[in-house]
Amino acid sequence: MQVCLKLRSTLQLGLLVALAIPLCAPAQTEPASRVWTNQKGQMIKATFVSATESAVVLQLENGSQSSIPVATLSTPDQLFIKSLSRKEGAEPVGATPRVSPSAAPAPVGPLTWPASVNINPKALVITEGAQKVEERKFHYQSGSFGFVSTAPLTPAVLREVASDFELVRAFFYQVPWGWQPRPEKGTHFLVHLAETDDDFIALGGNDSSAGGSKDDYIFSKFTALGLKKVGPRYAYDSREKNEGAVIGLTTRLLLGEMRSLTYPWSDLGLEEFVRTVAHHDGGLGFVGVESALKQRIQEQSTLGVELDSGRLITYLRTPKDALRTDVKQMRRQNYFDGMLLVYYFGYLDGDGRGTALHSYYRNIAQEALGWRAFRDTKGQTPRPRDRNSGSYDEWALEHLNKLLAGRTDAQLRADLVTKYRSLNVKFEK
Repeated sequence: MQVCLKLRSTLQLGLLVALAIPLCAPAQTEPASRVWTNQKGQMIKATFVSATESAVVLQLENGSQSSIPVATLSTPDQLFIKSLSRKEGAEPVGATPRVSPSAAPAPVGPLTWPASVNINPKALVITEGAQKVEERKFHYQSGSFGFVSTAPLTPAVLREVASDFELVRAFFYQVPWGWQPRPEKGTHFLVHLAETDDDFIALGGNDSSAGGSKDDYIFSKFTALGLKKVGPRYAYDSREKNEGAVIGLTTRLLLGEMRSLTYPWSDLGLEEFVRTVAHHDGGLGFVGVESALKQRIQEQSTLGVELDSGRLITYLRTPKDALRTDVKQMRRQNYFDGMLLVYYFGYLDGDGRGTALHSYYRNIAQEALGWRAFRDTKGQTPRPRDRNSGSYDEWALEHLNKLLAGRTDAQLRADLVTKYRSLNVKFEK
């Protein structure tokens, strides 16, 4: 039996516009509501009704139905829709799809930065889970993240908190790498929110930070998130927020398996660049970021991190097993130098559009997806590389060498110094 509908309505989901087209698809017996995300990262909770190759009909929580172009939805949502049409092995309607990388479409579009990435906190759907008062564990979910808080929070407050996490997720879907962030376990990335310093330390934090990460989750203090207690409840105050703290942690988490194939500068540097240069006013912007870059350089100079082009080139070629992180100043220096290298390759090198840098990340993302598929299918999908072709470190070097395109250290250093000088940024060494 088929259900054929003709609709004319508008779903407030970014670019989505009113359509009037007939849609036919097999009827679904037990529809369930789920969170849908568009290419801009905006979200809405709705139930799948039907679909054609080009459009999907969703029923909103108020009972109205809207027709949406499939191409405007996120890659996981598009794959979810495709899964409903499979005769065998289809996921139940309403389930959060566990995207199979072997089915991932090849990345398309120009190799450039997105102009901007934004999230509307009011559009986020917050679902309340188990509220374990005696254990001080209060569970919530947004579109892609599961939160475990040591104190109860209202949905309105948590929307403000969750917006930074979902903002980074939207970023990864808008850069042209074809990367599909996925949690190691379950369907949501896990985030722990610590009310007190003792809670934070119990999660693995220390006195010198406001957030941290483990293998499969990240954690943050309430104070870093802009949460403060007002009477018996917590309220959100953006003035109290540690700007960018969540952005950096989430970038690290969502890079996931890509990190095993990167050099340290290109994952730590991306984290720092997104956190301190691109992030402002609650969104991410990648056009006209020169002033933010210079401000960050000035901030680091007051902390004793000087501009040293020789150190930068050495760091560029430093593999993970040779990276020193045992001294706080060294860690600060690693992030800072990585940011400078990301900006160089992303804005100053070659065509000035970041084409080579985006190609570097895209190649790594596609190989990481290949390894993920190989593991998920227990070897039933093709192995990305021959068993005897080297190690992850050697493959990371191969990706780096493609980016450098045969240039010597002296050539890179000279070009880097010259390009930064054009911005009135002068290296001391």
